[in-house]
Amino acid sequence: MKISAWIAVVALLLSACQQTVTQRTVDRAHPASLQGSILQLHAPLHIPPGFARAFVQNGQVGRAPYFGGDYDHYRPHCGFEIERVDHDGFTIRPGEFRITRVQDVRQPVVSLAPLVVAGRSKLAQIDGGSGYFYAGYHFYLASGAQAEVTRMSCYGAYSPAEDLQPPSLVEIRQALGGVAQLH
Repeated sequence: MKISAWIAVVALLLSACQQTVTQRTVDRAHPASLQGSILQLHAPLHIPPGFARAFVQNGQVGRAPYFGGDYDHYRPHCGFEIERVDHDGFTIRPGEFRITRVQDVRQPVVSLAPLVVAGRSKLAQIDGGSGYFYAGYHFYLASGAQAEVTRMSCYGAYSPAEDLQPPSLVEIRQALGGVAQLH
C-alpha cells in the first residue's frame, strides 16, 4: 500500500512539472510568424554620433550605449539599428517598417577589461569572456522612407547559458511600450 501512495505522489509532482513547462513553452512562442508584419514606430529615436543603436526598455527610450544608469540587464529590451556609426547623430523618424525576416540570436557578453584576481602566490588575469548571454531575435526591417534603418533586435534577460530564454512576444511588446507597436 505504501508503494502505491509513493507512486501517486510522484505522478502528481511530475504532472505539476509538465504543466509548468507547457506554460513556459507557450509563453516563449517563437515570433517567426511576425515575418511580413508591420512595426509602427510612434516616437523618434535619436542615435548619438559614433553609435548605431537606439535602445528601448519598458517603453522608455534609452541613451546609448547602455541607457545611462537606467538600464536593467535582467529585463527584456530592444535596440533599433542603422548600418553605420560615421554620422553626426541620426534620428529614426516615426513611421512604418515591414519585418522582412526574423532570426534567432544568442549574444555572448564579454567584459571590456580582463579581470585581475589575487591568489595565494600571485596575481592571475582572466580574459574578458563570460558564461553569460542574451537570447533574442533580430527583426530585419524595410522602409522605403528610411532605408538606413536595418533591424530591431530584442533580447531577454542577461543570464548564464543554462537559464537562457529569449523574450516572449508579450515581453517584446512590454519592452517597446508606446514607443513602437507590432501589427
